[in-house]
Parts: sequence; C-alpha cells; structure tokens
Amino acid sequence: MSHRRAVPETNDAFQGMTNTYDNDDDPVRVWKSTSLADLAATMTSGLLPYRLNTDVEILDTILGRGAYGEVVLGRFGGKLVAVKRLRADNYTVAHMEMLIQEIELMARFSSEYLVAFVGASWCTFADMKCVVEFMGQGDLQQYLSSTKDSNERLFPWSAKLQCMRRMLRGLVYLHGASVIHRDLKSRNVLLNDAGEAKLGDFGIAREVSEESMTNAVGTYRWTAPEVLKGKHYDERADIYSFGMILTELDTHALPYADMVNERGQALGNFTIMYKVMQGTILPTLSPTCSPWLRDLVYECIAHDASMRPSAADLDARLARVDLSSPF
Repeated sequence: MSHRRAVPETNDAFQGMTNTYDNDDDPVRVWKSTSLADLAATMTSGLLPYRLNTDVEILDTILGRGAYGEVVLGRFGGKLVAVKRLRADNYTVAHMEMLIQEIELMARFSSEYLVAFVGASWCTFADMKCVVEFMGQGDLQQYLSSTKDSNERLFPWSAKLQCMRRMLRGLVYLHGASVIHRDLKSRNVLLNDAGEAKLGDFGIAREVSEESMTNAVGTYRWTAPEVLKGKHYDERADIYSFGMILTELDTHALPYADMVNERGQALGNFTIMYKVMQGTILPTLSPTCSPWLRDLVYECIAHDASMRPSAADLDARLARVDLSSPF
C-alpha cells in the first residue's frame, strides 16, 4: 500500500522549500543527487563577492512590507541602512531566487541616481538579506501626500524638476545597461535626507534580451498598455510609467484617484486596467498644469509605444525648462 512520504526533515533554512514524493522503495531519489544544502550553496555562490564580513544589526522599524518580503531599518558600519529580506511566514524557493537575482543585478549598478547597493548578508540560506542605502525622506508617493496642502512651499517646482531629471538619469543609466525597471512608480522613487531622488526596488527589473518580454508585471496604475496586454515591450514601458509619475507631481494624487463610475464609486482596478488597454482613459491633470508639462505627460503615456520619447531626450528637454517663467 503506497502512501505519501515527505523528504527527510531539514532545518529551518529550508522549511517550505521541499516537495513530497511518492516512492516507498527509494526515498533517496527525492534528493536527485543534489541535497538541499548543495542547492543553497549553488544559489548563493554568485553572491560571495558581495557578502558583508559582519552581519547587519536589525532595528525594530519596518519600512515597507509586501506579500513575501519586507524592508526593515538596520545599521551597518555605523550607518543606517535599509534591509530587504523574505518574510519568514511566506516564502518559497522562487521568492528566494528573485531576491538573489535582485542582489546580483544591483551589485552591477554604480549610479548616483539609483539607491546604492551595500552588500548581501546571510547566516543561513533563509536568512538572505539585501542591504542598500537608507533613504531618510521615504518614497515620493508619501512625500507628495504629505506636501499636498503646502501650496508648493515644501515641494516647489524647482525641486520637482530636479526630481524628474534624477529619475530620468536613473533610467538613462538602466536603459544604457539594457535593463528595464518594469515597476517604476512613485513608491519606488526614494528621497534621501537632502531630498535627492533615486530609483529603487529592482525586484522585477530584467535585462533586455532579443526575446519578447511579455510578463505583465508592475502596478496597474503605472503600467503601460502593451505590458498589460501581454505583448512585446521594451524600455519605453518605463517611459510610460515615468509619465504617470509626472501626473502625481502635478496633482499630488495617485493616477485616476479622482475618477468614478456611473454610481459615483471610485473606479476599480480591473476597470482602469481595461480602459488603459483600450486607450480610453487618461489621468487627470490640474487646471494649473503648465501646457508644456501637459504635452510631456501625454507624449510619455502615448498608447503607441513608438511615439514615446527616450529618457535621454526627455532629460535634454527638461534641461531647457525656464523656471523663471510661470510653470
């Protein structure tokens, strides 16, 4: 009589990472000649050059939390850092692989317009941590919300313009390295203590390849229609997302936040996604929005990706903005 037998019990580092196996006669086959320890060693071997020589002190402050990961405040080398790790209650090998890929990708970057990579730290496989610089003023979405009623006193257009250009220079760097961010949104634009913007969260960033990229990733309010449709896309999907962030800089509100259905209810996620895919919805801009900014937004979020400007072109145009004239 056959019954389901689990892989021999492992330590906490590998709990939740094994599958059951139906074989009474030869349970050793479960290992398929590669133990879980070997798997861990293989997956982390590429991180050894970036491994910190001492562990990071974790402080009791959660900076952000998602379905399978969280970012907490830490201290390393006498400085505050942000520490990204998997949640102990909800992770899989696939999630660990994504975190490791993010670490390997960030380790390649060197740009003042991207959140700086500090290193990787782990004692056990499940304890893997990605350590990056701490951005003291939080994310752009929070900052826009907190400064909405300040009449631009706390976030004047001169500062917004610099924020735009720093985002674009980050994109110029990524696209020049054949990397698409794929999840550009105001929550992933971070501000340091000096108010300088940097791009962060590269958990789903990918290198551009000759093959079509068709995974619909990112967050729907900022996601380009071709991505939502599962069609081929390239770095111009990031330009669409940048255009949506421009609307937030103008309104201090999320894209489509003011739009309602015939019953006066806020538009649901799927309604917005459908309308974006069909090209029948545009985000609202403020009545005082500058004509050139309005034009720039609509160019960036053009339904036809081929009509969107490049990050380098956009940065060159912003360099010519005259802030002495009414914005």
